[in-house]
Amino acid sequence: GSVVTFVKAGSHASAAQLRQLAGRASSAEAEAPQVLVVVDGADEAAVERMQNELGVEFAAMADQAGALADRFGVDVWPTTLTVDAGGRITAIEAGLGLEPRRGRRSDHGNKEAA
Repeated sequence: GSVVTFVKAGSHASAAQLRQLAGRASSAEAEAPQVLVVVDGADEAAVERMQNELGVEFAAMADQAGALADRFGVDVWPTTLTVDAGGRITAIEAGLGLEPRRGRRSDHGNKEAA
């Protein structure tokens, strides 16, 4: 499977999410999913700086205008999509803490179970 994580440059919650994903990947190296990080509001140079500062080695791309986030309906950062081998989204985790998105916004901007 694959994981697509939408983060914001300069966001502490986004940085924490990337560190969690890196920890998961290193603890399960053989079975680790492919990870793509989409950085909202950043250009390529900012993406590279973020990777260097955090020491993460995921494939990453800039989404300077937020077009990818808009296309996937992302309105909370970080948001992580789990994608199966058939290309179907099988899970959505929105906000820090990796709680599944159920559609109700909390006071902290995270999506919580309804």
